[in-house]
Amino acid sequence: MIDGNNTSLGVQNLTYKDTLVYRNDSNVDRLTLKEKKVSEILKDYQRILFKTHFITPGENIAQVIKQYTGPHSKPGDIIFVSDKAVAISQNRVYKTEEIKPGFLARLLSRFVYKSPYGMGLRVPERMELAIKIAGPLKIIFAAVAAAVGKIFKVKGLFYKILGHEIRGIDGHEGRKPPYFNCIILPANHPHSVAAEIARETGREAIVADVNDLEGYITGYSSEDIKKINFREILRDNPMGQDDGCTPIGIIRPLFSKDAPVNENQ
Repeated sequence: MIDGNNTSLGVQNLTYKDTLVYRNDSNVDRLTLKEKKVSEILKDYQRILFKTHFITPGENIAQVIKQYTGPHSKPGDIIFVSDKAVAISQNRVYKTEEIKPGFLARLLSRFVYKSPYGMGLRVPERMELAIKIAGPLKIIFAAVAAAVGKIFKVKGLFYKILGHEIRGIDGHEGRKPPYFNCIILPANHPHSVAAEIARETGREAIVADVNDLEGYITGYSSEDIKKINFREILRDNPMGQDDGCTPIGIIRPLFSKDAPVNENQ
């Protein structure tokens, strides 16, 4: 542990494998990635995470981010925030017990792939919300296409057809309140949110939906930063799952060189 009042002593020997986590008690933890988790692109960037309070509906996410990152941010930094945290601040949260899944939701949820990283739409209540958002016909079409795709060993057709609005339906399966047993929809207008964060903080920003299985950048504050391969920079999910409470972070370039171009983001 590094004393928050003397962080420079602990930070000076950082390597690209180290991720700083600023905690609420003003101390700093230093996490070192395992070799297998290290992406080559991380040699050009430092990640700094901020352990926050539980974001609540109605909070101004841009002001929350400024509060935590302001004392530590430098020119050239790029701020990233969890899509889930943004969605919660927008009150896109439903209690599972308040949703009554219909026959179609109960039926289709039985055929959803059981991922070791989470239940996803295997939860009938989440499938019910997906049906309400996309409509039953589109959901059925996507399900049939996915079934046919499996025959030809083509994976992921269901979510490719329905897009991030459905793929991003998530839930908090950790043990801590207040979002235990809740369903969280993707953030509304993430590009606008990223732009608002940039105006509030004076730094470029992205909204990221990342988990232990995959990651997507849902919002950019400007076109200029789209050339940076943020998906690869955040591939190991530094924000963590469930109860980590580190939904906000900084990506800091370590070298003054052109950012690597992202061809597939």
